[in-house]
Amino acid sequence: MTDGEDRDREKKAILTDERKSKILEALSSEEGDGVILSEYFPTYGKVGKGFDIRFISMEADLPASTIRYHLRGLNAHGLVRSVSLGGRTLFFLTESGLECVGSISMKGQITVYMADRYQSGKNQVVLDNGLIEVVIAPEVGGRIIEYALKGSRNLLYRIYPDSRSYGNYQEYGGIEDTLGAWPGFVWGSPWHSEIIKQVGNEAAVKLWHKVVRGVQLRIERTVSLRRDSTAIKVDYKIANDDARLVRTNWSNHPLVPVSPKGTFYLIPSDDGLFSSEFQMGPKKEFIRPNEGWCAVAMPSNGCALCQYFKVEEVDKVGVYSPASKGYPDRGTVELTIDDLRLLANDEVDFTLYYEALKAADEEGIVNHGRASCKALFI
Repeated sequence: MTDGEDRDREKKAILTDERKSKILEALSSEEGDGVILSEYFPTYGKVGKGFDIRFISMEADLPASTIRYHLRGLNAHGLVRSVSLGGRTLFFLTESGLECVGSISMKGQITVYMADRYQSGKNQVVLDNGLIEVVIAPEVGGRIIEYALKGSRNLLYRIYPDSRSYGNYQEYGGIEDTLGAWPGFVWGSPWHSEIIKQVGNEAAVKLWHKVVRGVQLRIERTVSLRRDSTAIKVDYKIANDDARLVRTNWSNHPLVPVSPKGTFYLIPSDDGLFSSEFQMGPKKEFIRPNEGWCAVAMPSNGCALCQYFKVEEVDKVGVYSPASKGYPDRGTVELTIDDLRLLANDEVDFTLYYEALKAADEEGIVNHGRASCKALFI
């Protein structure tokens, strides 16, 4: 790897670190009483204003101890320098730091658009906020097939636009929905899609499909992405357009890569925290959660895929490893609602979140999962 490639990789890591990004943005502030250092030190060249720890802490909304810790790292990358002036230690952006802030500014631009990303002959929906990229394939169940932190690998197992046949089921990978007895009515059907929001701090796309086989059900899913978040919000509506009571069930089906060995799942329950690697399949077990979160940690990727939900709405979490001759290459941690009862012309709504987390240690994920779940469903 060349020095240039090393610098690019380090820059990507900084741009996906929310705290470092906040500090860099604070140091680029046009407000406050920042000292114009070029007036005192003309040999410094193009640099930012100088600010003390107190101002940076207030502007970035981070504790001073956190600021000091991350400033050391930013200094080591040549993005920030310090100088003593008038009895104060001031920190300022170097020319490289100013360039990095420009990248952060671009990072904050949120986009949603249609494009054929895989030369499949069909357009996919792409949501991108510079932190994560999410790709949805409407024609095969409206599934989410890419969910990746910028500069990192896909957190989902994907073979789309190819597929594998397992009886009456075609596997494409990604996150799909099951409605009715597995594999259900909607997993591989073409869904309609419409970009409904692309303004300000949020972009959103609505996808929907109408079931006309035996029952008259309609499922809608609105996927939203905010400007400064690595999480997506998924709002569901399942409606009964039939003239009779319909009883069904729902589950999501997030297929994740579990190889190389070491990928593990975390599910809180009354029996304690289930923490285990995926096992050789076929194997499926169900766990009743007692908190509204679960996660798959991928240490080889340094990331985790978290799911958040209202614990009173989800009956169980299913962990599945497909048939394999050795350690499996994929698995699922899926949320299940066992008994949806819909009267004629009735509907049910629920919301869940997925988050791409830059952490893969058990303690960090557990603490983050619990705090995030409380914040999302207050």
